[in-house]
Amino acid sequence: MRVSFMICCEYANRFMNGAPALLGIFRSIQVDSFPTTLDPFYLTMELEAEPHEYGPMVFLIRLIDEDGRAYFEAEMGMDFAKRENYGPSYGYFGEVLQATRPIEKPGIYRIDLLHEGEVIGQTHIEVFKRDLDRDSND
Repeated sequence: MRVSFMICCEYANRFMNGAPALLGIFRSIQVDSFPTTLDPFYLTMELEAEPHEYGPMVFLIRLIDEDGRAYFEAEMGMDFAKRENYGPSYGYFGEVLQATRPIEKPGIYRIDLLHEGEVIGQTHIEVFKRDLDRDSND
C-alpha cells in the first residue's frame, strides 16, 4: 500500500471518468491571530494497493502539531478491487477535514495517513500569522 499523492485544497471532486478535480491547492494557511480555528478544507489522496491488497480497508487520518498533539483524527474506509492479473488497484479519497480543537500557535502541522498503525503517507501545512503591514502595502 502506498500513497501516490496527498493534497490539501479548497475544493475536490471527480470527473465522470474518475479523474480527480482539485481547486485551490495550498500548503500554507494565513490567520489573523492565535489561537485560531481553521476553516474546513479538503484532503485528497490517491492510494495504490498491490494485487495482494484487496477488499475493504480502514485508515486513520490525523492532523498533528510539531509536538505530536492531535487536532483531528478520523477513520476512513476504502474498498480495493482484486486485480491479480492486472497489477495494482487505485482508490481516490476526498473529504472535508475540520480541526476539532483550536490551533494554538504558528508552525508546521502534519497530516498523517495510517494503515494498521503505520504511517503510509503524509503532507504538511504551515499555519502562520498574516503580516498585516505587508498586506496593507500591496
